Amino acid sequence: MAITSILQILIGFIGLVLIAIPFSQNRSAINYRHILVAIILQVILAIALLKIPFIVQIFAYLSDGVTAL
Repeated sequence: MAITSILQILIGFIGLVLIAIPFSQNRSAINYRHILVAIILQVILAIALLKIPFIVQIFAYLSDGVTAL
């Protein structure tokens, strides 16, 4: 994966959080630890979906099923 793709992903993550903060009703109640954990889980899920062959095959099978509809 190119460095530009990684930077684009990071900017997207940070941008979404920065956009959401001003719209919060109670900014002091924002738990940044939860946001960090959610981002880490999303990265782990992305790696699993893209790199683990068994999981890739499952989602390819599901995709083929939906396409057949």
